[in-house]
Amino acid sequence: MKYLTDFYSAVLLHVGGAPFPLVNEKLIDAAREFCERTRCWRDVQTFRTNGDEDELSCAPPDAAIYELEEVWFDNHKLARVPFKEVDPASWPQDWQRPTAGILPVCVAQADYNSIVIAPKAAGTVRASMYLTPTPDAQTLPDVLYDRFREAIANGAIARLCTLPDQPYSDFNKAAAFTGLFEAACDKNFRFNKRGQQRAPTRVRPSWF
Repeated sequence: MKYLTDFYSAVLLHVGGAPFPLVNEKLIDAAREFCERTRCWRDVQTFRTNGDEDELSCAPPDAAIYELEEVWFDNHKLARVPFKEVDPASWPQDWQRPTAGILPVCVAQADYNSIVIAPKAAGTVRASMYLTPTPDAQTLPDVLYDRFREAIANGAIARLCTLPDQPYSDFNKAAAFTGLFEAACDKNFRFNKRGQQRAPTRVRPSWF
């Protein structure tokens, strides 16, 4: 993971004097839009559940689930459904506890960093997800720095230059950097489909 300050050198050259908290905000805004439009941040987490949890946390720190790609339970692929179809509050009584021989059949995103599987069961969950930074993230994944640092910096510069009545306000520069950011988003759409390698799965998420 990289700190937001690692991106500063690519941003401050063009918006000198911008306060650091504002730079952080615009970097996150740009990174979120880039991740959502390109789905460049994919992560696969494998972990055990004992079957008594209503929700399963599966996103790493500073990350939110943008979209579930696929989820498996003990190598059995689960159907993705809207949360209202698996809301624990609406489950039948026999879904409220793990039952021998009964496997989950469906999964839904419950919160920004968690999923729900139904019915409950004890076993191994493997979730492939497209992620985006949380609004208050302090770090970004290595792939965004190593492959897309310039694009994200361009998006942040464009946003900063559109702010009125600032020493760095420049609508012509904002338009130019917006064009660069848009071109990068278009070029890298579905980047993950063209070779981003999934990280090795783990028995438990690494932040436990």
